[in-house]
Amino acid sequence: LIRSTAMARAQKTKIKTCFNKAWKTYDGNCSVQKTVCEKAIEMLKQYRHQYANVVDVACGTGVSTQCLAGQIECHTLYAIDFSERLLAVAKEKNLRYPVEWIGADFDDNIFEPGSQDLVFCNMGLQWSLNLKKTLALFYEYLHNAGVCAFTMPLSGTFPEIQESHKNIFHSKEAVSVFLKACGFNELYFQEEYFQ
Repeated sequence: LIRSTAMARAQKTKIKTCFNKAWKTYDGNCSVQKTVCEKAIEMLKQYRHQYANVVDVACGTGVSTQCLAGQIECHTLYAIDFSERLLAVAKEKNLRYPVEWIGADFDDNIFEPGSQDLVFCNMGLQWSLNLKKTLALFYEYLHNAGVCAFTMPLSGTFPEIQESHKNIFHSKEAVSVFLKACGFNELYFQEEYFQ
């Protein structure tokens, strides 16, 4: 257990270091992330567009936070990322709502159980070292009518990225199994292909 915890910390540190190095160029190289985020929010709005408390997990440079603030009605908007440099860029964006920026790993236990209405994560969960555990934590944050909406690359995507630079890309079926095991009722699951 000690060795696996140390290895997980080392892996997270490696991921964080890579994102901290990309702070100047990230926004100019995230067109897929922006497109996917906008589509996810459009789908989310068809379900509901007003939430009291919204959490944007793995917000990076705030692109997803900006999209959420522009499209979703909310009372409180939290944005979480563990990369200090990406978070600094995010804080400079002009947003419709005040945001509570939180420098933390999305696997840290940050919120009280049942305190959130929407947990949103755009193209970030592929960096989870234990997706089932991460989703279980998100489930705890949500109250009974809460919604978790996320996008992530699936197994077999982004072949141009070297395997040594990827974490685990799960299959659609595996993600569905994790969601069910955590207690989620799957409302919508769509695959998109980009050229």
